[in-house]
Amino acid sequence: MDSNPIRTALSVCKSLIAKQVYAVVVSHPLTGDLSPAAVSYTSGFYHIPVIGISSRDSAFSDKNIHVSFLRTVPPYSHQADVWVELLKYFNYMKIIFIHSSDTDGRALLGRFQTTSQNLEDDVEIKVHVESVIEFEPGLESFVEHLMDMKNAQARVCLMYATKTDAKVIFRDAASLNMTGAGYVWIVTEQALDAPNAPEGLLGLKLINASAEKAHIKDSLSGYTL
Repeated sequence: MDSNPIRTALSVCKSLIAKQVYAVVVSHPLTGDLSPAAVSYTSGFYHIPVIGISSRDSAFSDKNIHVSFLRTVPPYSHQADVWVELLKYFNYMKIIFIHSSDTDGRALLGRFQTTSQNLEDDVEIKVHVESVIEFEPGLESFVEHLMDMKNAQARVCLMYATKTDAKVIFRDAASLNMTGAGYVWIVTEQALDAPNAPEGLLGLKLINASAEKAHIKDSLSGYTL
């Protein structure tokens, strides 16, 4: 698959659609995040099912755009469901929500808000979001936001960030003594891989998420059922 989405779309038309394939299994390239989307757009136009075996992007959940896209791994935004259960279990009812200003960050925030609102049926459980901090991907410093967080009452931080951005946030948080006792950090899967991830970090990691051979097998088994 070409890192250029236009060339990928042309390749799909020439090599797949022209040969009347019944389904397409697509991986995620090391570079060129738009290439799986190009496969999905093009195949969806011809109503050909596309099975993504490693795409975790929330954008693929939009059925108005990706009408025939299926996947063997959930998007990162689904981790919000478990976050809500963690808050309920540990009785953390006041939090700060940190997320990048991209599709996945906003999708996670939206899912968290929807899921946490369902807890309001229980009068004993109310999750209060004291602050929502949105940042542009490609951080160089996060100190200004962290200073605002220091003045807040909440000490539980929920964070969606890539591995690169998480490294910057953890670096600056450690310099302000905000990663030790008194603070709780609950993060998404990518942030767990940051080289300076602090001890006591809470997060989820999908087992065998990158085992593409196993996902291909699941894709073929599911499609034949």
